[in-house]
Amino acid sequence: MKNKITKVLITAQNTKVMSKLEQFVYRTLPKPIQVSKVMRIKPAKDIITQRKTDIFIFGTKMADGDSESLIALVNELYPEHPIIVHFEDEDIEHQWRLYDEYDNIKCVTRSKLLAEFKKPLLHAYDKINKIARHRVDFPGVKSISYEKVDDIYHITPAGGGRLLFMIYDWKAKKFRVESRKTNMEAFMNKYNTNGDFIRIHKSSIVNKNMIKRLDRNGRYVVLLIKDKKGEEIQINIGEAYYTGVSAQLEGLD
Repeated sequence: MKNKITKVLITAQNTKVMSKLEQFVYRTLPKPIQVSKVMRIKPAKDIITQRKTDIFIFGTKMADGDSESLIALVNELYPEHPIIVHFEDEDIEHQWRLYDEYDNIKCVTRSKLLAEFKKPLLHAYDKINKIARHRVDFPGVKSISYEKVDDIYHITPAGGGRLLFMIYDWKAKKFRVESRKTNMEAFMNKYNTNGDFIRIHKSSIVNKNMIKRLDRNGRYVVLLIKDKKGEEIQINIGEAYYTGVSAQLEGLD
């Protein structure tokens, strides 16, 4: 299996600093790596909103302004992703203001840039890979959406080598359906490390944490979405799967 490409966005006022950071990124992180270097705010915003980046490295200043709006945008769209900010040594007040406002900021002084850069860079890499193991990406026409694995309650084939994912959107308090080009075996191998998903039919996987009860006649499981009072969903169990499902759900009514 090919390693996922780590996508890095670097912004700065000048090409010299960006090139220095780019070289350090390529020397430090496992490959494959894709680096985008940007000096202006609008193209940087475009990259961020299109969700084309994993790691964010911002200079406090850019060719056409400061990067505060970019930091705020990343914090909105990627609230769990770390941000590395490099700044001029005399800009200490700005550094502490960023620390106070954002939980995911790591600041690096320009004079000690490379000496201080390795630890936060590797931390960011580890963090985004941890996030990736708990998120499923759904590529769209213009952007990619990321959904928590825990919010997926039912998976079934859609044809054409795709799966349908039934998701409960906690923020919007509504159900959604997404599709992705993959198969059940690949999904289970990558995302089912905790054993939270169980196969109940040759064409059906459910999140066992959302199962309320098992039909006593073995015909279906009943899922209960925790935040929806009285919202129950019945999903059929394949006859060949009942014994295994029953064993995994022992203790449920």
